[in-house]
Amino acid sequence: MNINNINCYSFRPFIRVHSVKDRADISNVSFKGIDNHLLEDTFISSKQDLLTLSESEIIEKVNQTVANKNNYLGCGSEAVVYRIPDTDYCVRLKKNNKSKLCHPVSFKLSTRDKINHVVAKIGKNAAILKFYEGFPSFVMNESNCKIIQSEVDKSLDELPVSAFSGLLRQVCFAKKHDMVFDCDWSNVIINPENKTITAIDFYKLDKDMPEVIYPLRACYSSLIYPEAPVLHKKNCMAKILLAALEEMKPGEVPCMPVEEFNFSDFINKVYSDKNMSSDAYTDLLKKIMNDIECLKIKNIYNKDDKNIQSELNGKIKVAQFLIKQTLLPSYESNTIPVIDDKEIYNL
Repeated sequence: MNINNINCYSFRPFIRVHSVKDRADISNVSFKGIDNHLLEDTFISSKQDLLTLSESEIIEKVNQTVANKNNYLGCGSEAVVYRIPDTDYCVRLKKNNKSKLCHPVSFKLSTRDKINHVVAKIGKNAAILKFYEGFPSFVMNESNCKIIQSEVDKSLDELPVSAFSGLLRQVCFAKKHDMVFDCDWSNVIINPENKTITAIDFYKLDKDMPEVIYPLRACYSSLIYPEAPVLHKKNCMAKILLAALEEMKPGEVPCMPVEEFNFSDFINKVYSDKNMSSDAYTDLLKKIMNDIECLKIKNIYNKDDKNIQSELNGKIKVAQFLIKQTLLPSYESNTIPVIDDKEIYNL
């Protein structure tokens, strides 16, 4: 989608998964793997809930929206998106649609629809999506936005690890359902007020042309543009690693198979950037992270083994300390500790 002409403070959709005919009963809806803030934002709104209107009123509202150019948000290769005024929704209309919408409104949605933000469909050419407040990670045209890139970077740097955990879980949840996160800079929405990062564009995995999905890489790529300051790159890398370490804790069910975290690959990929320079601590971190992967697998198959739990906890603490000390400039201590490798591996 072209975001050059978009108000970057108000941008993009997310998920709603219940039918207007059955709004009160959400007991059969599975949200496993999706962060709580996304669910809360889905069901709580101070604006008009479009989906409580009658079918004819919904269609009329959508047609009025599309007819007014002031509601235009942006366009992609196949569709145009409009903001539905005074609601928390927007409409995505295929470019080949040339007439007013008159098809019935359908709330029969697949899991893939829900992952990809759809809350209702009108025929084959239109879909209503959840509108999500915030701004993308990269401002393509600062003159047309209410925020400049340095402010975006600062907002992202100040977000807690939980925001990055939410993004990682979204990407992994989609992956389980053969959906791939399109990790473009315009496909994440940063909301400093809610302290969230939301992925907003997924496509179906083509099984005839399979691709290897690296969730850690995807999260990083969606947040970091090539000219980003080195400290900003390190901050995002650190918080993605810290978010992934939360999945490694004893007793936690990881958001994806342990071997797919592939920490060394992620660290190597980040440091392949010519502006990023690794050091001895980078190699040490990779070694510890590899050990954590192995220990987590043992922990999964030996849930009650206290020795494995203790060793895993110890390695995670050391990894967290190294990440904070070497990658986070805002960390309270600026002194990088001298750590004995033998000491680490005897934890």
